[in-house]
Amino acid sequence: RVERNLNYVKQFAQLTEGGRVLLGLIPSAAEVWRDKLPQGAPSFDQAAFIQRAAEETGLPAVDFLGTLTEHAHEPIYYRTDHHWTTRGAFYGANALLEALGQEPLEERRFRPRSIYADGKFQPEAVTRDFNGTLYSTSGIHYLTPDAIEYWVPDGYLNVTTWKSGRAEPGQLYDRSYLEHKDKYSSFLGGNQPLCVIQNPEITDGSKLLLIRDSYSDSLAPFLARRFSEVHLIDLRYYHASPAEYMAEQGIDTVVVLYSVANFISDRNLVYLGR
Repeated sequence: RVERNLNYVKQFAQLTEGGRVLLGLIPSAAEVWRDKLPQGAPSFDQAAFIQRAAEETGLPAVDFLGTLTEHAHEPIYYRTDHHWTTRGAFYGANALLEALGQEPLEERRFRPRSIYADGKFQPEAVTRDFNGTLYSTSGIHYLTPDAIEYWVPDGYLNVTTWKSGRAEPGQLYDRSYLEHKDKYSSFLGGNQPLCVIQNPEITDGSKLLLIRDSYSDSLAPFLARRFSEVHLIDLRYYHASPAEYMAEQGIDTVVVLYSVANFISDRNLVYLGR
């Protein structure tokens, strides 16, 4: 599976006809917080796999591992869920921007409620009752629930979703999910084949495509501060040609962006070769 998936990425890079393709593999908490594992606990060497993937594809890689390791003392992953927190996604966005040669985003703290000023952010805790996938699968149910934060205000970005199979207005945050167990899906409204975020404040025509898993749901709002349009394709539901989509939309930069675990197990990367 790993060899096939790496080959699909190489095939995709060839199909983009000169487009800029980056590989972004996100390590899990078990890699970044390896020192917190019990002595003798087995742990897959994700750092070695990330290096191998970059070498075998020959693509420039986003150094998520290095960036997240620098901030390992901060709450960059949820305790009860496998995703990174919004803070982790913020650092991930800066790692991606650095790989693209762009200036990083800055954080500044204001009053407790989230506001936007001068391109900087303030976390807003929208729930403190999030019990995610690790809570559900581990059987360990005595931990304090996680908090979910929104950092990017949702009033000025235009979101279009193809969640129903056709284009319709979407939401940066679908707060209805906060009333249910799957609270992480409040970012962009969860799983969908295609989503586009437009920033009317940026008029340079810059576009970025993410071939992605659910880690990008909390990452994309940050990237929308640097690009006129951020396009997100989820190959679990989007089975047309991503290379043709790039050509149709005039996109020349794309990141294949997956968590290490999802990249290794994904059965849909075959669609990259179409």
